[in-house]
Amino acid sequence: MVDESYETTEEYIEESKNLFDLIERREKMLQLLKIAQPEYIPAAQQAIAQIDLVIEQTEELMEMHRKLYLMSIEADKSDAALLELSENIAIELREHVAKNNPEKLELLEAMLSDDDKTH
Repeated sequence: MVDESYETTEEYIEESKNLFDLIERREKMLQLLKIAQPEYIPAAQQAIAQIDLVIEQTEELMEMHRKLYLMSIEADKSDAALLELSENIAIELREHVAKNNPEKLELLEAMLSDDDKTH
């Protein structure tokens, strides 16, 4: 995700296309409204209102994609910081046990290993 931005995510691109299509349809409906017979004007206005609603929902969805992307970046940063912190703690713990309780070092290594054995 390093070189990616929310504008390049598949979901955002798809929603952008949808938005442009909706705007184009709205423009066409506005053109039709100008030449519509009086009995068709209410239906055309209703269609335009419906398109406006879907445009608004699409914009909200795009904003949610942006926020989700930014949240995932923050989560990745937090995860990396937590991993670094835990590694530093493990190093300090090994040093402390090696200095103060060397007989427990093997047990500590087993506990810190990822082999899923009971200790």
